Amino acid sequence: VPEIADKAERVKLITTLRTVSAGRIFVELERARLTKTLSKIHEDDGDIDQASEILQEVAVETCGAMSKREKADFLLEQLRLTQAQKDFIRTEIVARKVNPKVL
Repeated sequence: VPEIADKAERVKLITTLRTVSAGRIFVELERARLTKTLSKIHEDDGDIDQASEILQEVAVETCGAMSKREKADFLLEQLRLTQAQKDFIRTEIVARKVNPKVL
């Protein structure tokens, strides 16, 4: 996906891959990474609400293939976007998912 220079084509490819991989446990890690990439693209465009909404779709706490470090990074990214969105209730919910020992 990073090799594609055109941003519109990259977003289209990521969206298609996420649609195809929805509900497939054996590709949940790749889907989570694609979701994070898509969220970053929307954030770079200035659409923080859309970026946060996309990132909230993934329940990384149930993703067994993901390392603890990557889960913590993903949750912290969710936390940062919900805070930037000024959604403090959701921020508190996401903050409870982060294990302080991992930090």
